Amino acid sequence: MINLRLAPAMHYQLKAMLKAALWILGILALITVALNLLAGLHVEQITQYPYEPGVIVDIDEMGITVRSNLVFFSVGSILLITLFIIGICSIREDFKFFLQHGLGRRTTYLSTLFINLISGAVFGLLCTILNIIGNHFPSFPAYGISFPVDNFFFVWILHTLSFVAAWQLGAFFSLVYYRMNKMQQIVFTVIAIAIVIFAIPSFIEEIIFFFVPNVAIMGAALTSFFGNSFGLATSLFAFGLVTALMNFLLIRRVQVKN
Repeated sequence: MINLRLAPAMHYQLKAMLKAALWILGILALITVALNLLAGLHVEQITQYPYEPGVIVDIDEMGITVRSNLVFFSVGSILLITLFIIGICSIREDFKFFLQHGLGRRTTYLSTLFINLISGAVFGLLCTILNIIGNHFPSFPAYGISFPVDNFFFVWILHTLSFVAAWQLGAFFSLVYYRMNKMQQIVFTVIAIAIVIFAIPSFIEEIIFFFVPNVAIMGAALTSFFGNSFGLATSLFAFGLVTALMNFLLIRRVQVKN
């Protein structure tokens, strides 16, 4: 029987994640306070522009907006990017550290997955609470990810699935690159960029051209599917599950590198 020894691995990762969470949330809180102080000092400059009071003025596409003299900060968007980066960085370091201390690949994978689920649920609950506070107090400066549903449970689930998928996607890219040599990494990067810039837009154009008589119907069907909580949750769950399974296959035979 395989001795997974999940308890010490998860204990180590929980301590590291707790420190990271405190740093992340502390920095977000400081940024939010600082931006609102600056907005308050420069409110006369904002009101010079032809916007009516209460209308949102975009500052950054990542979720920073100004409404009158208040700055609203998308904690959910920042956490999404942060967990993606944590997924990239943590899997390699934990893998090498655990192997040095007699913990195997399955232990590394399962402990990372469980910490990912726990962190996603905790951050998801935080963002859900922020959304509820924002709904009751419109001047509250922080909010989570906006979803097409108001039910507390579904919003929490959608936040959690989003954070888990972001972490697993980061771990996937990290493991793919980790298993490649330098030349393979360069070739893979060039091909990936070319696909994103050239192949995907061309493919979308071909699809639209081929189905042009039914574009409106297709668009309505996609909007209906992804515009409801069940369709969105199903998509996020499927994406996270497939990515997690691929990560398991990648880490099974990965060799330790310096």
